[in-house]
Amino acid sequence: MDYKKIRITIVVIVIFVVLALLLGGQMIYKRYNIEQPLFKVYSKTKAVQDTDIINRKGKVKVELVLGSTVNFQKTYRELMEETAAVLGERPFELKIKDNRDQALERLLIDVEPVIYEAVSKGSFTWMKQEIIRAARAAGAETQVFIDGERIYVSFLKGRHVLYEVIQRSQPIEPDSGKGSDISG
Repeated sequence: MDYKKIRITIVVIVIFVVLALLLGGQMIYKRYNIEQPLFKVYSKTKAVQDTDIINRKGKVKVELVLGSTVNFQKTYRELMEETAAVLGERPFELKIKDNRDQALERLLIDVEPVIYEAVSKGSFTWMKQEIIRAARAAGAETQVFIDGERIYVSFLKGRHVLYEVIQRSQPIEPDSGKGSDISG
């Protein structure tokens, strides 16, 4: 009998078993300590239609598809607070997805200069009036909310809705058109 070959085989088997246990344990931890609690929180929110949770490199990325909501700012802030409560100190990114169409996308592009100017000059009352005027001209309904951290804009036209969250304290970069992207 060749004891060297048997030892090497046993070592290789032990390494694979340990790796499988570690990966399995990590998956179970992620499912029961991150995903299930978040799914439970989001299932209680009527505006959330779909949820996707991705855990990469120590950061949790949460993508939520929102349907119609009466107050986008309130809904967004509640989702941020509930996510932070579940995740604790873990860094996360909350991305709001919507069912925007080209008309709403164009409307957002048209009002972006107004938003940028308002952020730089602090003229938020003027900004809100201009966004409402542009939305009416496009045949869309709008909501504009402002707090100390963000500007929340929503447009509704027919069956399509667009949600956008703009940070006030950081330089504003154009969005890719796929929804709002804010880290927590």
